[in-house]
Order: sequence, then C-alpha cells, then structure tokens
Amino acid sequence: MKKLCTALLALPLLACMATGPEKALNTLANALETKDSALFLAQMDGRQYAATEIRTKTAQSRGLSALDSVGRQLGLGGVEDVLGSIVDMEADVRRTFTRGVDTGELEAQCRVRTTADCPWVAASLRAASITEINATAAVARVTTPAGITSWLAMNRRGEQWLITGKAPSEALARAAATRQPEAPASKPAASGSSATL
Repeated sequence: MKKLCTALLALPLLACMATGPEKALNTLANALETKDSALFLAQMDGRQYAATEIRTKTAQSRGLSALDSVGRQLGLGGVEDVLGSIVDMEADVRRTFTRGVDTGELEAQCRVRTTADCPWVAASLRAASITEINATAAVARVTTPAGITSWLAMNRRGEQWLITGKAPSEALARAAATRQPEAPASKPAASGSSATL
C-alpha cells in the first residue's frame, strides 16, 4: 500500500518533469488552458508548420496536386509558389493561432470538430500517443473528445521539441517530421510585385 501511495504522489511530479516531445505537448496544453498564445506559438516552428500545411493541402486535393505537378514541370514552381509563399502562410497561421488561443475559440472548436485537422484540445494533447522516429523526429497521435484523430509532426531543435506540422494521417505526419527544415525565404526582387490568394 505504501508503494502504491508513493507511486501516485510521484505522478504529478513526473508530469511536471516531462522531457522530449511530451514536454512540448504539455506546454501546448497549458497554453490553451491559460489562453497564452505567445507560449503556444513558442512550441512551434512556424515556417516548417506553414510549409507542411501547404504540402498537406496539396496532397489531399487532386486539383492542387495536378497544379503542383504542372507548375514544377513548366519551371514555374510548386503550389506554394503559385498560391502564395510560405512566409505569407506562416503569418496567417500565427494570426489564426494568436486569436484562437487568446479567446479560447480554438480549443472550443476542436472539441466538437468532426474532421482530422483540429487536435488543439488540452486534455487530448496530454493524452497523445507519441512515436519517436529518430533522435530528432517524432509524431503524435491526438484524439479529441469528438473521437477524431489527427497527427502532429515534431522535430527537435537543439534541446527543444517543436511542432512542425499537422496531418490527417500518420504517413503525412511522418513525411513532415522527417523532411529537412525550410530554408529562409530569399528577398523578392525590387521590381514588380506578386499577388497571393
């Protein structure tokens, strides 16, 4: 009985001392509960997350996939070049998360969402099943109260694990987690402007 009591007392302490991918997910959960968007965004690699969003949308849409293929064959670039840069997508992602976390709307929506694109529920993040692929890549299986499963791609940057993508399937999340980080965007030429959607 004494050993059981000691083990139960140690559980909260272990949760506080979590390291690796678990720590990042626990911190995301805390940020959702305290409505702290700065803490939430500090657990993400914004550029990589934005690139993964573009690639996931492309993989899921036949039309975008065809456009991506044709654009690359013609030397025009992929979907990210045609529809807008990763930098633009990153800014959109940051705005969406800032508003959604600060107001509590993000977690409220994800609790009832019936599509695999909204894993942002504190309890679900804490209960996620994590698979480490290698020393710097992992995926997390997150199931919300609505019974919907999404996958998060995670990468280690130095000593910290960051969320680098979200996907509806393990295969897409694994591809995102093992992909090389996006290089910083080069500055556009001064002459002319490009439209984005």
